[in-house]
Amino acid sequence: TKINGKKYPGITNIGYNPTVGKTPEPRVETYIFDFDEDLYGKTVELCLYKQEREEVKFDSLEKLKEQMQKDIVFGREYFKNHEY
Repeated sequence: TKINGKKYPGITNIGYNPTVGKTPEPRVETYIFDFDEDLYGKTVELCLYKQEREEVKFDSLEKLKEQMQKDIVFGREYFKNHEY
């Protein structure tokens, strides 16, 4: 993720959010690692490097949260080993 020209590693989901109520249009949601700033009014650019998995519907929010934690671990490991 680039914010006003500065790069930050993170993970992105592009999809319909089937676990919490499928949306009619795909959404883009990005979790930027260790980032806590206001992004309103800033230019944000996403660069997609690797797809980890397809979007799936989970049986519960708890299962979704567990998978999201695994996705974060995957993303951190990826950026530890790859330049961004």
